[in-house]
Amino acid sequence: MMHRCPCCQHEFADPEPPVGLTRVQARVLRVIKDLIAKRGFSPSYAEICAAAGMPSRSSINRVVCALHERGFINFHPGRARSISIVQQRAAA
Repeated sequence: MMHRCPCCQHEFADPEPPVGLTRVQARVLRVIKDLIAKRGFSPSYAEICAAAGMPSRSSINRVVCALHERGFINFHPGRARSISIVQQRAAA
């Protein structure tokens, strides 16, 4: 499925999710990676929400917490734009 970011009109597809992630979690992770790569800083929850086509920032918060628990991202609760991507090791 193709998605378009409303703020920058970037198009992206939902790839097969990495092991241990749902399609929604994989989509949000891809959006975060793409926005950090494009801008050089972490996106806000509102920007992630718009780019991923999610209904609310509380939905994004749940997904971000799940990605953090699974070790795909780091963030500092209560601090704006603090999401960073954790580099995943390739499976042997």
